[in-house]
Amino acid sequence: MVAQSRALLAVADPAPIRPGHLQVLPRAHHDSFDTLPPALAAQIVKLGQRLAQAQKAEFGVARVAFVFTGCDVAHAHAHLVPMHAGTDITSARYIAGETPRFAQLPLASAAALRGTAQALRARLEGAMA
Repeated sequence: MVAQSRALLAVADPAPIRPGHLQVLPRAHHDSFDTLPPALAAQIVKLGQRLAQAQKAEFGVARVAFVFTGCDVAHAHAHLVPMHAGTDITSARYIAGETPRFAQLPLASAAALRGTAQALRARLEGAMA
């Protein structure tokens, strides 16, 4: 667990695109982004901004991608990915070729996920001090 509130959870993604990839999930169920109450969506964005600052500092990146989703799992949530390359978050429509193939991302170890959560929690706590 990286951060939590009465409404939200922020956790390290178990199959990270890049180290430090996080998910922000509302505790209440909403099928998709467009069904989120605006106040809850705003809370997700606000926490995402705080997390992105911690990710930038921890992973030495200039940008963090923030993507609302709910496609692969019917529960609206956001992904935050430290951007090491412009292609870290992209659409298959940008890929040249007839039949692009996508590999399943490897699962991160429990130790790596705990390390990510611990490092980012420390940065969040330091920013609040």
